[in-house]
Amino acid sequence: MAPPVAVASEIIINAPANAVMAAAAGFDIPDIIRAHGPLPGVARVDGHEGPWSAAGQQRRLTLTDGSTATETLVDIHPRGFEYKIEFGAPFSAVARSGGGRFCVADEGAQSLLNWRYHFEPASILTAPVVVVVAKLVWPGYMRAALARLKDSIEKTSIETT
Repeated sequence: MAPPVAVASEIIINAPANAVMAAAAGFDIPDIIRAHGPLPGVARVDGHEGPWSAAGQQRRLTLTDGSTATETLVDIHPRGFEYKIEFGAPFSAVARSGGGRFCVADEGAQSLLNWRYHFEPASILTAPVVVVVAKLVWPGYMRAALARLKDSIEKTSIETT
């Protein structure tokens, strides 16, 4: 079995950590997770409405290319959450699963949002493809999604002050 391939991205957000955590656990996925380069975005979410709030919650993502994935919340606490994702075809032939962790830290009047992600290659033969996608394409996907989330949080924070 091939080892997991990990990548991380972070962003400073001009909002308190509790607001950032609430937004990270409940953002409108299709608005934030959009297609980037060759990677599809999320078109629709089924099976769970509202923010993540309890371990074991699941939702099914339909991606813009028609493929699907199932996310399961593994853990949630006041400063972060962790989830696992099971990919449907065709991605499951390359990566059998993945997972992410969002963590929020106070940075004075701002917050630091850190997103860590890992892919589990389907086999030793697909591991090189996973490494290329995870190291070359996925960081841009993450940065773009975090920038959209930051804009959404900061806009909401301005509107509520």
